[in-house]
Amino acid sequence: MQKFYIVLALFIVWFFIDTLFFAMKADPFLRVRQMLSFPLGILISNQKNKAMKIFKNRNCSKYFIMLGALGFFTFALTQLHFLKTAPYIVLNTVSLFTVLPLTLFVLWLSVRYTVLFNSKFLTLIGDTSYELYLIQAFSRNIVEPGSLVSLIYFFIFTIAIGFIAKKVINNFFEKPLLRVFL
Repeated sequence: MQKFYIVLALFIVWFFIDTLFFAMKADPFLRVRQMLSFPLGILISNQKNKAMKIFKNRNCSKYFIMLGALGFFTFALTQLHFLKTAPYIVLNTVSLFTVLPLTLFVLWLSVRYTVLFNSKFLTLIGDTSYELYLIQAFSRNIVEPGSLVSLIYFFIFTIAIGFIAKKVINNFFEKPLLRVFL
């Protein structure tokens, strides 16, 4: 737990540094939305048995549903003009309450309702999620505001390049390194 608190403290410090000095003008809260999910992921990974008990506990269901509602509400809130024009520190603070609650909600759903997630397609997307995350940062420039066609091109391009990147990384880096170290 001590390591978790250290990582959490570092991410909180980085939140302020990133917000005040390095915010991207086009999307000032992109990284901020994800900042607390990383230390939470470390905590859940290190305390997997305790986390699974909490996710499976029926008495906790209402709290996870409220977290999901909070995530959707704050996501909608961040789309409002008055908040988009607010100082970065305000926008980024509100944005912290989007991805993290939604992540916990989806984790709860995946544990409580495993049948929803038993899909080869979802497994494939999950296996390629890191590559998709990296690619979308560059392919978002394809999307023109208000254009459904450009949004469709964005999805097709991102998924295609993401799968190609996964194959390249898997064949030229992952497999050779696993053979060397395992």
